[in-house]
Amino acid sequence: GSSGDLTLTLSYMFRYVLLNFPAGVVPATRVREDETTWTGPRGLFGDKCSEALRGSAGLPLGVQVVSRPFREEVALSVMASIDE
Repeated sequence: GSSGDLTLTLSYMFRYVLLNFPAGVVPATRVREDETTWTGPRGLFGDKCSEALRGSAGLPLGVQVVSRPFREEVALSVMASIDE
């Protein structure tokens, strides 16, 4: 329920959609129990991050793969390699 408050944290991926770069996300690992506490700055943003991390142990952690336009096969190949 807090993801709407953290929309700006996703801004790094919008450029690829806007520029029509092939991109995908593949799970690479899972959130560990010791990674569920926010250690960054406090304040409104920090409180929202802390809330989002609470109870996240075991959730998949993904890697975004991006390739040049019209090179979908490259993105898919790298994603397959990560998945293996």
